[in-house]
Amino acid sequence: MISYNVSQLLKEPIGSVRSYTVDQEVPELDPSLVMLTPISGGVKMLRTAAGVLVTAHLHIRVGLQCVRCLDPVVRDADFSMEEEFRPSLDIHTGLRLPIPPGEAELVIDDRHLLDLTEVVRQDLILSLPPYPTCRPHCRGLCPVCGQNLNDQPEHSHQAEIDPRLEVLKTMR
Repeated sequence: MISYNVSQLLKEPIGSVRSYTVDQEVPELDPSLVMLTPISGGVKMLRTAAGVLVTAHLHIRVGLQCVRCLDPVVRDADFSMEEEFRPSLDIHTGLRLPIPPGEAELVIDDRHLLDLTEVVRQDLILSLPPYPTCRPHCRGLCPVCGQNLNDQPEHSHQAEIDPRLEVLKTMR
């Protein structure tokens, strides 16, 4: 979980800035990804009239699966994000503030913790190729037996004859 306590920042005037360096292990963000390195980079938080604007530049190495041959694929993901988080409680009065519909992941919770995990997950997935392949010209798997065609380029099967046409073999 990538979270920060922003209670002091929310008490400061608009325009106040905090900068953080990120270098931490992250939980499994998505079942299709294997996190091979800690997530690293920089996070900058700017106090706005509505809440906190978060800008980040992050890097992580992930393990994926080739969509053609199912071999493991390693990719470096460098991505940037920029989102405005809104508090759920007024920092001075303690009163609940309205949460805009559809922005539940952009809310600073009741303990003034700003959680970046969901936004990082979304931006990470968007930064990766939609159909990762192990090499540019991956040949995939044999549709008949499932053999990896990259390992055996000469792999082939004898063409099956339609049983209705089997009688034609006797005409030779």
